[in-house]
Amino acid sequence: TQSTWGTRFLIILKMKLFVCRSLWGLEGQAWEELFPQLKSLGYDAIEASLGDIKYPDCDRFLTLLKDNQLSYIAGIYTSWVDYENGWEDKPVSEHVRMFEEQLKIAKSLNPLHINCHSGQDSWTLEQSKEFFRQVLDIEKRLAVTVSHETHRGRILYNPWTTLQLIEEFPDLKLTADISHWVVVCERLLDGEFDQTWWPKVAERVYHIHARIGYAQHAQVTDPSAPEHAQDVVSHERIWEMFWSAQSRRGATCSTLTPEYGPPPYMQTTPFLQTPVSDLAAICNAQVVRQRERFQSFLASR
Repeated sequence: TQSTWGTRFLIILKMKLFVCRSLWGLEGQAWEELFPQLKSLGYDAIEASLGDIKYPDCDRFLTLLKDNQLSYIAGIYTSWVDYENGWEDKPVSEHVRMFEEQLKIAKSLNPLHINCHSGQDSWTLEQSKEFFRQVLDIEKRLAVTVSHETHRGRILYNPWTTLQLIEEFPDLKLTADISHWVVVCERLLDGEFDQTWWPKVAERVYHIHARIGYAQHAQVTDPSAPEHAQDVVSHERIWEMFWSAQSRRGATCSTLTPEYGPPPYMQTTPFLQTPVSDLAAICNAQVVRQRERFQSFLASR
């Protein structure tokens, strides 16, 4: 009998793991120095929004990527770009307009993949369906693969809405950041009931944001801390299920970003606001850990 968690599925194709570094938390660092460092640490790609790369003045960014043999994962937004300047209620039509505008720009930069922060959590199910009806047509017309992130504040902020939408739209692809769902549901999503629906989600995952969350926060203080051991086990078991599903699809690579964030996303001490952890150390340690886990995963098939 095949395991619900996907640990016994046959690997038809030996995938490669592309580990990506988000520019979140690296603002202000000189790319000329940063990119060679990231390459030497084992990163394969940079994940960043159009604003992060200074579009339209992004020639330097693209040149440095090429010089350092790094790929680009583009982040686009249908509103509330980079989560700056405050949230606004906007109609579906405005989100669709923004999606097409940013998607055309991202496509022109020849990224390895495109991740989208899609819609808003205040919409009705019908509004969300109307959004995806239109944007999936745009993706098809532009011949671009886009995955839509499971992110708080967006359409896919919880598993239950997401399950309804992936059933409705066979071409809807996901960026899985399950730490958001853990907070929304206020529990680890590894119970007996959860095993009935995770495989449906796994089949749609095209990119992984590999951040460990827990019931009260979308980011643990440090994945190596013993108090978060069960959180780590739960998340990594689900990521392994995603790898199995990607392999069955015949994917040649799996992209994974250890997307831990700086303060105020990272916890700080009261009054002094001192970060409780070293962001770079956490992300860099995850490069090593997830590569080792991925190789063990392939070897065990």
